[in-house]
Amino acid sequence: RTIKAREYPGMGITFARGKAFIGCLERGFGGSVVVVDLDTLEMEEVIPLKNPSSDSPGMIYAVTYAVATDEFIIVAVSLGDERTEMITFDLQTREVKGKIELVFPNTIWHILPVEPHLFYLVNNVGFLDRPYEEGGAPSYRDCLVFDARQGKIVKEIDLPDLLYRGVKVGDTIYFLNVAQAATNDWREGVTIYRIKDGSYRYIELPGHMRMQDIAYYKGAVYLAGKEGLYRLDLESEKLEVVLKAENATGVIFP
Repeated sequence: RTIKAREYPGMGITFARGKAFIGCLERGFGGSVVVVDLDTLEMEEVIPLKNPSSDSPGMIYAVTYAVATDEFIIVAVSLGDERTEMITFDLQTREVKGKIELVFPNTIWHILPVEPHLFYLVNNVGFLDRPYEEGGAPSYRDCLVFDARQGKIVKEIDLPDLLYRGVKVGDTIYFLNVAQAATNDWREGVTIYRIKDGSYRYIELPGHMRMQDIAYYKGAVYLAGKEGLYRLDLESEKLEVVLKAENATGVIFP
């Protein structure tokens, strides 16, 4: 069955309390989160996100990702100029619980819930333009840990290259790295990050494979990219195409 959502409904889909929550970019000067009942598959609610600046109606205010847990709905909104506003909604009441603007240059392309109130914000600012401070040090952080109950960033994590997507399995997060896409220098890889001790392992991929999504299934990492669905063996680091589908953009396992 096809569910008609709003325009550009590609900014995240998650499931909580019998509902699907779908982030919609719309026209880039607003956006929304669409709520779908999983029993009826009917769209039952639209949570609008509108540009709050009435004196600057042309200002960028674009939803880049949205997720939901049993407690919160979290939405990342790009304000342009590598700035992002994080909006926290109460899942039950749909009331706005808080807003913060992130300090570091950022483009939040993915939000990964690790607990009902704790979220890893995947910052791929280099997807647009990799910024550096004087002396060559990067002026961004690869991943920011956001506590929705406290309404603030509680941890900053630096990892190899630039992160784009992630999937959590137990105490491990498998990140897809996509770097410098705007300059056509597509460096790609997979970072295996242990939440408990902060250790990680990086697997470099061939590059220029236009990887778009990552999933984990039965001991292997699966990636959606230029030739279709890829399987990455974590022991041998061998990458192979297991399903042909030109320019695949997403992968979900039950």
